[in-house]
Amino acid sequence: MQDYDKDNVTQELTDKLMPILESSDYTEDKMEKTSKAALGISNWTKAIIKYDKAMAVVKPKQIELAAAEEASAKAKKALDAANENLAKVEAAFAKLVKDLDDAQEKEAKLKAEKDNCEYKVDLANKLITGLAGEKVNWI
Repeated sequence: MQDYDKDNVTQELTDKLMPILESSDYTEDKMEKTSKAALGISNWTKAIIKYDKAMAVVKPKQIELAAAEEASAKAKKALDAANENLAKVEAAFAKLVKDLDDAQEKEAKLKAEKDNCEYKVDLANKLITGLAGEKVNWI
């Protein structure tokens, strides 16, 4: 009885046992009066049948659970791949933003340098224009 494969009880066996188990001659009191061994076998048989009935409900749910877990694993794998791609895109975006900031900073420095050069050229032109009349005095 300990090695009995309780997960593979056939419907044929269940159909044969049900009339016996439901019989008025197969009560716990009558089995106990017959013998302790008969009571033990009776209880074991009833337990196996109850287990089989319960597994008839549970097995489809276990199959559904396995399918759901498989679908969940696939979805998690897809999510991980999407998150990995997102991280790559965010890293590339951050690099582009840094490059833009660097370019804008360089542009601002070059503009300031250009403005400074234009200011100096303007001052030099004013100086040259102002000193143009002094050429006669120095010659």
